[in-house]
Amino acid sequence: MDRDEPPLSHSPLAVQYYEKMMEERRHIGRPETFNAAAHVLACPGRSTDHIYLYLHVKESVIAEARWLCHMGDPWIMIAGDIACGLLQGRRVEEILNLSLADFERVLGGPDTVIAHHTGAAALVAYKAGLDYTVKEALKSGPESRISPRALIQELGYEGRDGQLRLKRLLEGRFSAEGLQLPRARLESLCATGSVQDLSTLVQDLLEARAIDRIRAGGMGFPRSFDEARGKASPAQGPE
Repeated sequence: MDRDEPPLSHSPLAVQYYEKMMEERRHIGRPETFNAAAHVLACPGRSTDHIYLYLHVKESVIAEARWLCHMGDPWIMIAGDIACGLLQGRRVEEILNLSLADFERVLGGPDTVIAHHTGAAALVAYKAGLDYTVKEALKSGPESRISPRALIQELGYEGRDGQLRLKRLLEGRFSAEGLQLPRARLESLCATGSVQDLSTLVQDLLEARAIDRIRAGGMGFPRSFDEARGKASPAQGPE
């Protein structure tokens, strides 16, 4: 928990939602079936625990969303739980259309502390959506399945030709986001990297733009998140 955050008991709305959330557990836990997942640090600089978000997506529509966080503070748990409810029935490409007003509607009103965790909840949801989209782009057919552990070269992306095809495929798929894949990273991925490695790279490269969109929707991040980002080195750009 951030040093400046009050205990949960200071917010009647948060207490009410938290108690209902823990009783019903509708969105808590890793689901039996999912085809996309992502995680972010629950409280960067304060904890090493992550909040994980899992999606079961059918034809780009989110059928189920669930979260898991072992030691995060209750504020991020509430934000993550609300996000999961808001995601169900939404198309993957619409995740960044979430707004603070959506969270407040489900919570029952505004709450300053939860508002500063909605950004992290939206970010991990967006990253899970990217994970799904990367895997879909790599599929050889509508019925095929892509394992996150599969090596990129096993999917036919080998050597210089494979790197160019992979670059065209993903930069075309994420053209609206302005994705540019670094040549050195592509060489490494096509040599020894996995699908999960590629998905993580895409998530990292598009994170800054996503955060700007999330903030534009009125959502915020805990102070420790901004502190950690300020210390982190930016993702390597194109070469």
